[in-house]
Amino acid sequence: MRKVFVLLVALIMFANMFGLKVIMVTDAGGLGDKSFNDGTWAGVQMAVEQLPDIEAEILISKEQTDYVPNLTNAAQRGDVVIGVGFMMADVLFNFAMQYPDTFFIGIDIEPSPNQVIPSNLALYTFKEEEGGFLLGYLAASMTKTNEVGFIGGVEISPVKKEGIGDRGGGEAFY
Repeated sequence: MRKVFVLLVALIMFANMFGLKVIMVTDAGGLGDKSFNDGTWAGVQMAVEQLPDIEAEILISKEQTDYVPNLTNAAQRGDVVIGVGFMMADVLFNFAMQYPDTFFIGIDIEPSPNQVIPSNLALYTFKEEEGGFLLGYLAASMTKTNEVGFIGGVEISPVKKEGIGDRGGGEAFY
């Protein structure tokens, strides 16, 4: 997450000479997710506090059907649009192509195989398996029964990758 914030701050500093409107569009998890939405919004707020001439706004998506109207609104009014969450990947790619003068940032968004990334779109993903590995190793080092477990919640790619890392960390300890 720290790399995303540093890059976002660098981008904002560069564009700061002209004034900048940043609009973040959350995924359906909204604020309070203690994850990508909260972390990204904290980075935007940090940039606003530390750099003059930056205006920021957040558009909260309560469900996937909110992505199109929220991204439309953001693309028409913002200089930088930040889309958070892999579920809006296709919509964000389409908007980046429709609005070539707006800069887009996708958090936890990867292109499909053979998909061309528009030049005005930057994508950032995370290596969940690395954090999972460390947690698995820590859990294995603390167990008194030589058994550890992993409960992943929703069965989506990032959670699966964390589980794989967790298992690997546990196995590496033994």
